[in-house]
Amino acid sequence: ERKDYLLALVQTLFLMGAVLLLAGWLWNPRFGFAGLQQVFSAYLLNVGTPFEHWLTRIARAAELERDPGGFLAFAAGELAGLPWVRGVAWQSPDGDGRHGPAEGEAVRLEMGDLEFQINTRYASSPAMAVHVRLLVQIIWRFYEAKRREKVMRDMARVQAIHETGARLTHDVKNLLQSLYGLATAAEHASTDEAYQQLLRRQVPNFTKRLEATLSKLRAPHQEPGAQRVAVGEWWAAVCDRYEGQDVEFSGAGAAAPEIPRELFDSVIENLLDNTRHKRVAEPGIRVVVRCQAGAERVSLTVTDSGSPVPEGVAGQLLRGAVESHSGLGIGLYQCARWAEREGYRLRLAENRSGNVCFELSGPEAVEVTAAKHQ
Repeated sequence: ERKDYLLALVQTLFLMGAVLLLAGWLWNPRFGFAGLQQVFSAYLLNVGTPFEHWLTRIARAAELERDPGGFLAFAAGELAGLPWVRGVAWQSPDGDGRHGPAEGEAVRLEMGDLEFQINTRYASSPAMAVHVRLLVQIIWRFYEAKRREKVMRDMARVQAIHETGARLTHDVKNLLQSLYGLATAAEHASTDEAYQQLLRRQVPNFTKRLEATLSKLRAPHQEPGAQRVAVGEWWAAVCDRYEGQDVEFSGAGAAAPEIPRELFDSVIENLLDNTRHKRVAEPGIRVVVRCQAGAERVSLTVTDSGSPVPEGVAGQLLRGAVESHSGLGIGLYQCARWAEREGYRLRLAENRSGNVCFELSGPEAVEVTAAKHQ
């Protein structure tokens, strides 16, 4: 039986439209029901799961492995474990290696200092080449990051060695200056008794400082400042140590909080050493040292009546090495960092002509009265 052509065409079009409408509804149905779109998306995600798992393992290894060579060996092993890979060989500045046999199609890739040869089970297609390059690039990015981390660790280690050496150099310099002062006093002492009294005051303190410096040389990796002493005891020793050096002292009240002895010794030695150099260019300037102590807070100031610190130097002083006619400011920079570790603050409190004041203090130091002038 033959049907009319026009009727058959209309029926066919209606049937195709109904099929398309049904397919559209099944792909993304309304009323909150999931359709074929969700099923297809899940299928695509399942296809990519091996790559996702591989990438997760690589990222975890990058977090746990600190050595670049160790990370590279692990990543190459993970790459060799993929189903379509037979073997992986690599060459890098941190060593060479291979996982699996050198059989099958070979793909060679170079990225920076890293070279990879990947042997695949199947002939390489353009899609596979892009995929392989993506995997190697991920490994290379992580590897370069591990190398930069290693460089940063080495730089931090070198900086720590440098800072320790700079701190010990200043300690030795201060000890030599003390020895020079004793030798000069011996030459100019009017009587043997006067020199003997000077020795009785200076030698015990000099011996303690020498012992502390030798301890740092024996164990330079240990942080200084563990020994604590009452501020009154420390202040009395400082006044005796610098007696006769044209320095005025005042302070240290009845309260006796404990302070880190080596920190305060280092700060006052560096500051007074700077004033001695300053007096060579500006003879006759006045130097005043004050110690203000409360129940829990201490403030130590060293003030001179000379010229101010140049503006360009003052901005960088205590923050790093600075160029100046008297040095690089390493001593004060070391003291400032040391003070921060101990909970104190070293700062340039005043910087004007006739009043240049450095202050080492805890927060809200309380001023007390008591004076001693030398």
